[in-house]
Amino acid sequence: MTETDEIVEVKDLTKIFPKSIGLRRGGRGGTALSGITFKAKRGEVIALLGENGAGKTTLLKIIATLISPTSGSVKVMGYDVTKQDTLVRSHVTFTTNSERSFYYRLDGWSNLRFFCGLYGMRMDEVRENVEPYLDALSMRKAMDISYMYMSTGMRRKLAFLRTIAIDKEVMLLDEPTSNMDPSSAEEVSSIIRRMRKSGRKAVLLSTNNLEDAEKLADRVLILSGGQLVFSGKPPSKNTMKGIIEITLNDSAFVDMTKVLPGARKTIDGEGAHYIKECDDAVTELNSAIDRLRGSGVPITSARIIQQSLQELFITKTRSD
Repeated sequence: MTETDEIVEVKDLTKIFPKSIGLRRGGRGGTALSGITFKAKRGEVIALLGENGAGKTTLLKIIATLISPTSGSVKVMGYDVTKQDTLVRSHVTFTTNSERSFYYRLDGWSNLRFFCGLYGMRMDEVRENVEPYLDALSMRKAMDISYMYMSTGMRRKLAFLRTIAIDKEVMLLDEPTSNMDPSSAEEVSSIIRRMRKSGRKAVLLSTNNLEDAEKLADRVLILSGGQLVFSGKPPSKNTMKGIIEITLNDSAFVDMTKVLPGARKTIDGEGAHYIKECDDAVTELNSAIDRLRGSGVPITSARIIQQSLQELFITKTRSD
């Protein structure tokens, strides 16, 4: 496998929890993920966005081989998560947001010694991997504290340090900056950016922080009700994509289905507005303007509206 290949491949993934499991968890079971398909490359950061219960954590857990898919396929480095789970785990690290992922009576170093040892790592390797980040994350003294006495923010940073220490090609982060102070959260974001720049890893992170996603992600996946409703660059990194709005006098006679196919029409006191979301907004707008001018139709206004990630998120997750 070359350095440019996709190292995570998810195809038509569905996860259905039985009702019995759902009831024990206080729910009714049901479909957590439905028909999810995407790929992740080395050097790419993908942000998973969605409302609570949208399926973000379930997706990460399936890639990490912690739970099995109901149908579809997930491959990491070419290995199937169901049939070759041991091989998959040798290429994946997963930072969970659960505080029960460490031993409470052990200090930070002892916890890292145990969990990294499961990957066959020596303690000198562990220290070498995390040493550059201890001061930046304000964790040097905290590493000698028992986990039970660590603050929530310290626990989150220890989980992130464990992921750094293990150092695998696929990094799965479940809300990595939650409960961190702003300085530590920014440092975690900076570390993730450096990892992306190295081109060695694929990073998949779930977050409810849209600002983090906007800054960090090369691509965002928006989940709603277990379905993938959007996959693409964050709006700030996709200068071609936008919403075209053309306003004409409401008495203008023109067949807009030919001028701007797929546009929807609204009318107010300013005239008739034709609105369309486009992948190449500049090209489509210029083409529409040329057609209108060629037909002698006066244009009141024409513009491209760039959606923010928040606006995109609300649009894609809004229930009909």
